[in-house]
Amino acid sequence: MLLQTCTIGISREFSELSGCSAAYFQAVTARRYTKDGAGEVRFINDQERDGEIEIDHVEKTVLKLEQLLKVGDNGALCDFINGLFENSTPENADLLVMQILATVYRVVSNVAEKNDVVTLLSSNQIFSRMTTYNSEAGVKGELISLCENAKSIISSSQRRDSEVLCDRAVQIINERFSDEELSLNGVSRELAVSPNYLSALIKKNKKKNFVTLLTEKRMSAAYDMLVCTGMKVLEIAEKCGYSDQHYFSYCFKKYYGDSPGKIRALRQGE
Repeated sequence: MLLQTCTIGISREFSELSGCSAAYFQAVTARRYTKDGAGEVRFINDQERDGEIEIDHVEKTVLKLEQLLKVGDNGALCDFINGLFENSTPENADLLVMQILATVYRVVSNVAEKNDVVTLLSSNQIFSRMTTYNSEAGVKGELISLCENAKSIISSSQRRDSEVLCDRAVQIINERFSDEELSLNGVSRELAVSPNYLSALIKKNKKKNFVTLLTEKRMSAAYDMLVCTGMKVLEIAEKCGYSDQHYFSYCFKKYYGDSPGKIRALRQGE
């Protein structure tokens, strides 16, 4: 015999397969009430009462609140918080308040600057007064105000972040337009965002797509080289990210209406 011991946690009884997640959570929780290898069986019913606090409901509340903070409006936030209190028992109210506070702090901390978090905490006293409220209306009002302030901070931070990303993408184009391999996918990897997300941000902030911005920069640089230097067309093409001179000439004529050679001749004749 191996003479090994184990610890077993047993959940409450569930009649539906959809309860597997909750059963697992309860079993693990019950097992934590004993030491490793103690050789005991722990029933969750023996360790914790089966009260009205519903973990699943709380988790869904957190997810919905996080979504509203990021993309909802103030009216939806207000209705959501009012609805929480209308459908909550007194026993659950304190847990919900704590979850709301924790969610707001976590979401703002993840997307905003440290100074924004400090401003939120200092301008909303609910964090320090939550144990002194004697009315539901008081705590609801403070929570709604907190969530509205948090949403404002998150929205401002998202706008700043999107502008910074777009400016950085344009900077990369301006600095590395001569790289034939420069692409939306490559820049998005460098900026640690998805190509679709970066493309949408550029279109929203610059009113043009990535390829258009890159082409404009290459054509502008090519034009300057044509009229201001004696470089050969092949050299200009390579410096503007085109290894194929004929394709460069095609793109140039499509953009300006005349071939590189004709543009140069016209400008030299002026």
